Amino acid sequence: MSFQQLSSLSLIALLSACALSSNGDATYHPSIILQGVDLRQYETDRRGCESSVERNPSNLESTNQIRFRECLISKGYKLMS
Repeated sequence: MSFQQLSSLSLIALLSACALSSNGDATYHPSIILQGVDLRQYETDRRGCESSVERNPSNLESTNQIRFRECLISKGYKLMS
């Protein structure tokens, strides 16, 4: 397995997992199709979408995740599930 393939697989695993942020809150990282994606821009967009949802949260976590996913989709990202 090449370094590039290993890096891609590691990144997919990272993006598809729910990671803990530094303050202990669960941060949602949906799986995206990486083909043609600038990962630095994705992280910037992901944080922007997260901030947008946090400014106007719902009482239901599932609604917040839906809003977050819709924000990423509106920015042109293709989510895997």
